[in-house]
Amino acid sequence: MEEVGVVYFDFDRFNVKPSEAKKLDDMAGKLKGESKEVLVVGFADKRGSSRYNFNLSMWRAQMVASYLAKKGVDIGRIRVASYGKEVAELIGPEHAQQRVVRVYLIK
Repeated sequence: MEEVGVVYFDFDRFNVKPSEAKKLDDMAGKLKGESKEVLVVGFADKRGSSRYNFNLSMWRAQMVASYLAKKGVDIGRIRVASYGKEVAELIGPEHAQQRVVRVYLIK
């Protein structure tokens, strides 16, 4: 598995920030030429309930997957996963680091 990039989100938001869109454009350019599957994984910081943060993580991952598909990445190759606040501390010590979507090439 190879990490392609990361996209950060504002607190309690799942929209792609303009400052992060360039990263996604670059990722899409790389991923369009690949035949491997793409794994898009959403995370949330540890504030809020487990259920809400799991859903927020999924919305973030789905937003990134949709963005990549609109930029030409084959939607049939994109897989989406979500982890809530339970793994937040493994991502980083700061809340801003924990509000992230990581994109990987797999297989």
